[in-house]
Amino acid sequence: CLHTCTHAHTRVHMHTCINMCTYMHTYAHTRMCMHEHIHTHTHVQMHTCAHRCAYMHTYTRTHTHSCMHTRTHVQTHAHTRAHAHTHVQTRAHTRAHAHTHVQTHAHTHVHMPTHMCRHIHTHVHMPTHMCRHIHTHVHTRVHRPPRTRRQAHT
Repeated sequence: CLHTCTHAHTRVHMHTCINMCTYMHTYAHTRMCMHEHIHTHTHVQMHTCAHRCAYMHTYTRTHTHSCMHTRTHVQTHAHTRAHAHTHVQTRAHTRAHAHTHVQTHAHTHVHMPTHMCRHIHTHVHMPTHMCRHIHTHVHTRVHRPPRTRRQAHT
């Protein structure tokens, strides 16, 4: 009697591949502040603050965000002219002119904020690749029936 039982057992092979492509952040924060104190026969205090922040997402696409905040704060005490000229040129071939001409009189407080924001090529590209390979070959059993050998009696 020959009894053959072949037991083939294959484990479950589960291959989970999660490819999260995180792009690089290049954050450049440039702040330029010019403080000018002009002393004529009257006291003029002038703050010209140009604030540029440009950050770039570099992954296949380019996201360039050019933002310029120009705040002109003029405090005068007499008949004075305050002339503020701001010229900002970024790499994205964008020119922003802020031409502020303030003429004030005696005992006046002028607060003129100027916000110029330009969004160029606002395209955020966030790829997420999730691939799952599941091979399920579970528990293969081969069972052969018993063979009987009969030997002839002589």
